[in-house]
Amino acid sequence: MSAPSFSAIGAWNALQYRLHRHYLGGWTLARWIVLALLAAPVLAIPGGRAMVAVLAGFSAAVLLAFWVTRRRGYIRFDPDPATDFSAIVPQALPFDEKLPIRLTGTLAVSGMARRMVCVSAQYQTFQTRERALMAQIHPHRWLYLFPVSGTETGWWYAFFTPDRLQRVESGWLHFGRHPHPAIRLTLAPEDSSGAPVVFHIAPPSPREIYIHTHALVP
Repeated sequence: MSAPSFSAIGAWNALQYRLHRHYLGGWTLARWIVLALLAAPVLAIPGGRAMVAVLAGFSAAVLLAFWVTRRRGYIRFDPDPATDFSAIVPQALPFDEKLPIRLTGTLAVSGMARRMVCVSAQYQTFQTRERALMAQIHPHRWLYLFPVSGTETGWWYAFFTPDRLQRVESGWLHFGRHPHPAIRLTLAPEDSSGAPVVFHIAPPSPREIYIHTHALVP
């Protein structure tokens, strides 16, 4: 399956993720925009009912788009049904080697959890057969103005064992202007009452997708 050269939904996803992640004052940029959208119809009352109706409809549509994008986790993944993982022979990753990846999923540290989307990360295996997904978030600003929260910086982790792996899928991840090849890992929850855990892993270069696939399939 070939991916389009441009992804409008991917560009929208990336924009929304940054609006919900970067701050102005004590609020995220998304919260400021929501406040403006709610206030616009009220401020338009002197302009008449037609103006209020137009702005109310526009605000409702944008707010709905915000909600849908956040509910989807700021990404869209299109699986490639032609991929046959049964033909892939796993290749053990040396225990002292870390595989560079772009990672999407929920990571945790010290009792806190954050959803990360397409962040630079590493994949590593241990002699205990446990796998680690880890990302270090550095302080940075979007457009040189809007910082991330200080509580988000530092190392974040996720650990799993091969027996939890339920499904491996290859496909295209829509985040940013251009779709890129990625692997979706679906893991069984740590307890029976939870929902499956999903991670999306993309290689630094499209040519490395097969290398990563061989190392990620237990």
